[in-house]
This record gives sequence, C-alpha cells and structure tokens, in this order.
Amino acid sequence: MGIKQLAFKAMHLAKVHSPEIMIGASIITGAAALYFTVRGTMKLEEILDDHKDRTDNVKAELAELKESGDQEEVAVYKKELMRETVNTAGKIALAYAPAAGLAAASCVLSISAHGIMKKRVATTLAALESTSAAFEAYRQRVKDRYGEEAEREILTGKHKETVMVETTDKKGNSKMVEQKVDAVDGLVSQYARYFDCKNDMFYCTQNNDGSGRVYNEEFLKTQEEVFDLLLRSQGYVFLNQVYEKLGFESTPEGQLVGWKLNSSTGDGYVKFNMTKIVEGDNENDDVWLLDFNVDGVIFDKI
Repeated sequence: MGIKQLAFKAMHLAKVHSPEIMIGASIITGAAALYFTVRGTMKLEEILDDHKDRTDNVKAELAELKESGDQEEVAVYKKELMRETVNTAGKIALAYAPAAGLAAASCVLSISAHGIMKKRVATTLAALESTSAAFEAYRQRVKDRYGEEAEREILTGKHKETVMVETTDKKGNSKMVEQKVDAVDGLVSQYARYFDCKNDMFYCTQNNDGSGRVYNEEFLKTQEEVFDLLLRSQGYVFLNQVYEKLGFESTPEGQLVGWKLNSSTGDGYVKFNMTKIVEGDNENDDVWLLDFNVDGVIFDKI
C-alpha cells in the first residue's frame, strides 16, 4: 500500500473515530487546564504582593497630596493607582489565560463529539425505521394476497413434521407410530424469543400433571395484559422491559424499539404472539415461541 493510500486510510479512520478522538483530547486538555490553573494560582500570591507594595506607596503619596491640597498631583496619583490596578488585573488574566483557553477547548471538543454522535444515532434510527417500515409493508402485501394465517406461517416457517413416538396399547404392548407435530424453522425476527425450561421464569414441575403447562401459559398471558395496561397508562413500553420481566437478557436494540400509544405504524396494543411449538410428553419440555408485535423504534418519539 502506497503512502497516498495510507494517508487516505488514516483520514478515513480519523473521521470514523472522531468522537472518541475528541473525547480523548477533551480529557487531556481538561487535565492540562487543571495543571495551568494550579500553576496560575501559585503565581497569584506573588502578583498580589507586588501589587500591594506598589499601591501602598502610591496611596501614601496620595494621602500626603490630599493634605497639601495639590489637586493636580492628586489627579496624577489617582491615575497611577488606577494604572497599577489595571496592570495587576492584566497579570492575573495572563497567569490564568492558558488554563482558560484549554478549558474552553475541552468544552468545545466535548460538545463537538456529542454533536457527531447525536447525528450518527439519528441516522442509524432513521435507517432502522426505514428497514422496519419496508418489512412491515412486505408483510402486509403477503397478508393481502394469501391471508393472515398463511403470512404468519410463512413468517415463522411453521410446518408439520413427522416424528416417531412410542405408544402403548390397551394390552400393554409398545410400538412406534408416526405422528405429525408443529415445528418452526427458526426465530421469526431478531426480537422473537423461545420460552422454555432454560428460562429462569419457566415453571418446572415434578408431577407432570399439566399444572406447569397451565401455569406457564397463564403467566405469559398475564404478562401480556400487564404490559398492555402499562402501555395505556404510561404511553410507551420498551422491549427490554418485557425481556427483563420474562427472564430474557436485555439487548441494545431492546432499548430503542418497543410500543408507543397512538403510534401511526403500530397495532396500538402489546401482543406476544405466543405459539406453542413443542408440547412434550413431559410438560417441562414445552416450548413457546414469542414474537413481539413491536411498533418499531420509539426511542426518539417519546
């Protein structure tokens, strides 16, 4: 790679990482400003002592002249006293000038870095919103042509699979028979989650009497209602709030997307779109697919 290419690459990297560079420079200039503030303060005592010595002599002369009544000389010494005060103020300002300049530079660098990051976040949110809108428009076209249920199956990859299961007849004889079960190809979207025994909120039972199956399903339905009520009372709900309550880990995008009341692009309610994709012989093996009907990015709309 030639020198010219290296220079362009360095310029590009500097532009990409300009906020981090600015913040680093801001910290360095801030520390330098503190150093020069201390240094200026150390000079301050010397400046003030010198000012006191000079002005004390002028004040003594001025007092004698006032007693003698020589007004012209009094005016001259008053000007001299003023000149000494101005000179001292200039020396103090000069002593603190480096600190003030560096502090101002630190503030400018911090504000500039914030401005760049704010623009980048706005651009990212706009891109994500545009992608979400295009995907929702595509889903709507599929619904219009094939129906909502067919669209849902296409989206989830839901299909029937044939599996062999062991059954026992009335005489106690065991045999393997074919059985069709529901299955999905994978997660519906990056926001969807599987709710199963790996989740801390999943209720496992040793009885296998159906109580755990009922409890887990009712738990999910109750949380769906709770967050729908929260949406109506608070006006918005972030996806991470739902994740945390259901025992899932928070995600960076979960702090950006969610539900907003009276959203022009959303359904206007919270729905988990629960689908039981596995109903095992043991209820602890049950698996629900949760595909949350988020409105999209709401971070900048609250």
